[in-house]
Amino acid sequence: MIKAVKGSFKKYQEHVSAECEPSAKKAKLHQDSVGSKVDEQRSIQMDIDSAKKMLANAELLIAKGMKAKKFDDIESGQALLKEGQAKLASSLIKLEDSKKKKSCARL
Repeated sequence: MIKAVKGSFKKYQEHVSAECEPSAKKAKLHQDSVGSKVDEQRSIQMDIDSAKKMLANAELLIAKGMKAKKFDDIESGQALLKEGQAKLASSLIKLEDSKKKKSCARL
């Protein structure tokens, strides 16, 4: 009787660990996917903030160039403005796509 009881606890531990292993893997996969989505959102938001700063800098550069009548500064400001607008547009598209993926994942 002692021999039967002696191995039963070990078998019980193996059984419990085998049951918990698949759910632990699923939880880890879910956590990784949530983490990557958060990182993606953070990256997109940083791109949007960067584009906004570019637009603000372009506006200042153009204003200073107009005030001092420096056409080089005005041209640089216009180039920076175009870059900022393009970056902002692409970032907003990425953000919209990310939100669509998020809403589709809920369904």
